[in-house]
Amino acid sequence: MTLPDVTHVTYKFNGEDRVFASIIPPIYLVGIGAVITSWALFQMSFDNFLDMIRWNPELAKDPARVPADFRKRHKVLIDSISIALPNCPVIIDQVKEIATEAYRLALKRNAVGHSTWLSIDNQMVIYPSIDGTRAEFDVRIEHLFELAKQIEAVHHKLGFIQTSYLIENEQIPQHEKSALRDYFENNRPSPPKPNRQRPRRQPLLP
Repeated sequence: MTLPDVTHVTYKFNGEDRVFASIIPPIYLVGIGAVITSWALFQMSFDNFLDMIRWNPELAKDPARVPADFRKRHKVLIDSISIALPNCPVIIDQVKEIATEAYRLALKRNAVGHSTWLSIDNQMVIYPSIDGTRAEFDVRIEHLFELAKQIEAVHHKLGFIQTSYLIENEQIPQHEKSALRDYFENNRPSPPKPNRQRPRRQPLLP
């Protein structure tokens, strides 16, 4: 398969052909894609883990919706883990550390994915705000791949905690592994019955 040239895009505007030329070099687009994809996969795991922690009856009583803003959502996990697993200090500390690290990475990911990119003196620069109220960043391609690796690392740490009762993990005491297993088994909600046939897969675009 020949990779498409996404740095030049032809489109129609008011019936006329226009050409958009991206100032972002193709290798940077690969790096940006690595960051965005790594974060999306981590965030799915983070949200699943947060949902499971909030199976706790005391937390489940709270009808408040978990906020979409990750800045607030990571605090919800930090607050919830102590309530769900009060006798698991090692797990609590590790989850708090993971949530704090994830928030730091979220700020970097947001800068990559939600900023204005410019090329200045052959250096790629991203501006998180157009009014100059937030610091801009010089970005080298190795920065993007390193950020993606750091996101993958925190993703792995979270998965290690979530499955620690199933695998060898000397960092977590056996009684905490057992408590985590018992928590998941005893608080699991009944799955809803499917009320319609699963939709068929289809292409993302026509």
